[in-house]
Amino acid sequence: MMRGTFNATPRSDETKRLPFRQRSLLQPTRRVRPERLRRVPRRLISGLLLAVGIYLIFFAPTFEIKSILVEGNQKVETARILEALPPELNFFRLRSRELRQLIAAVDPVIGEVAIFRGFPSSLKIVISERMGVVVWKSGELIRLIDASGRVTAEAPEELGGKIEIRDLRARPVQVG
Repeated sequence: MMRGTFNATPRSDETKRLPFRQRSLLQPTRRVRPERLRRVPRRLISGLLLAVGIYLIFFAPTFEIKSILVEGNQKVETARILEALPPELNFFRLRSRELRQLIAAVDPVIGEVAIFRGFPSSLKIVISERMGVVVWKSGELIRLIDASGRVTAEAPEELGGKIEIRDLRARPVQVG
């Protein structure tokens, strides 16, 4: 056996003299698989890689929200806001609109909510609270009303120079 030869069939002198294209036609060829069978392993591997990629992006703990920072809240406690959030948040499955609605429902004092994502696992929630402009006295209840006319919360004992409206009929006033 000679070293360096890889072809099992010895070539004759005639085939060595022919140009490459003609020489390759004379050589024994290996069996060629149909085109659709050649694509099956590629498609299978591509599909598996796609499935693994989707799993890693949407369900892997790497993209699970681990740190949440809440800013701008003075009247509403941070713990109440964090309790309103779902227990497991994923960076890519996070729906900002739903989170804003959940946080705004915590307390009527919460006006606007902005949510910022930090790649790969942090979340920043910025809250702007409604400020009471007018004090509404209805019987024994004292409520604050913001600039848009929404009843936000019970008023403190000190009115702080705010405009005071007295309801002599003592109608019930609901927050919200």
